[in-house]
Amino acid sequence: MDKRSSLEFEYGRRLRECSSEERQDLYAEAYSKTVEAGAADMPEDIESRTAGTSRGLVTALQKICRKSDSVLEVGCGRGYTCLNLAPYVESIVGTDVSEPSLRETDQVLKDHGVTNARTESVNAFDLDKAFEPASFDKIISIDLIEHLHPDDALRHVKSACAALKPGGALIVVSPNRVTGPHDITRTHFPDSREPKGFHLNELSQRELIDTLRPFGFERFQPFAIHPVRWLPFSGATYPLAFSLWIERLFESGPTDNRYWLRLGRLLSPFLRIRMIAYKGTSMADTGQAGKL
Repeated sequence: MDKRSSLEFEYGRRLRECSSEERQDLYAEAYSKTVEAGAADMPEDIESRTAGTSRGLVTALQKICRKSDSVLEVGCGRGYTCLNLAPYVESIVGTDVSEPSLRETDQVLKDHGVTNARTESVNAFDLDKAFEPASFDKIISIDLIEHLHPDDALRHVKSACAALKPGGALIVVSPNRVTGPHDITRTHFPDSREPKGFHLNELSQRELIDTLRPFGFERFQPFAIHPVRWLPFSGATYPLAFSLWIERLFESGPTDNRYWLRLGRLLSPFLRIRMIAYKGTSMADTGQAGKL
């Protein structure tokens, strides 16, 4: 096992076991240390240095966002989304707790002459403290919520809702629990059904919706990276009912059956969570939403 994997398992254990207060600083330490440990193995090409973000996903986000949008990306990593989405929006702010990642993002934005994007070191659950209420039209969360302790995930959703304008959208991309685990557990412990690394909170689509709804999100729309031409609703988005039906079908199946797993790979475009959650238009602030 390499140094980065060892660090991830160790920090994953500590994040699961420590108190809420201890986690606040431990997130920054964990992700800064693991990013530094893996830096030597990173390719030079920026697109190859991304994790969950890809050209296809950014293309979908470019269609979802508008030129007039003020956008926040929570957990911006090495800056791939900020760089490629900036020309399509009014402004974008990238936040992260990993200082090495933020330094790399700043350098990437500078090297490409991007002037409407900036970064800030902010925890995912402190968005309401770092930014004015109702500041953003869109908040993007790519492969983030599964990295948060379940308690912190609730705080993240609440703070994201506070930072969104009424009618604004939280865009969540995350692996689906029903086909997990999706962190390095899959490589090092293939028989494990529970994540042991940095994924503290893998959710199903239905569980994600149940997490979001009490905090003021009222409408949910799955979206695809590429249109599926053989479906009658081909396009960037598709019906939530169809996506939930696929999830229930797979969750009820035999997870140890190789043919069923092959079916899961075939249906993976609909099992991977890519969700647009819209904040209620009548909400002036999160005082009308769930409380922690």
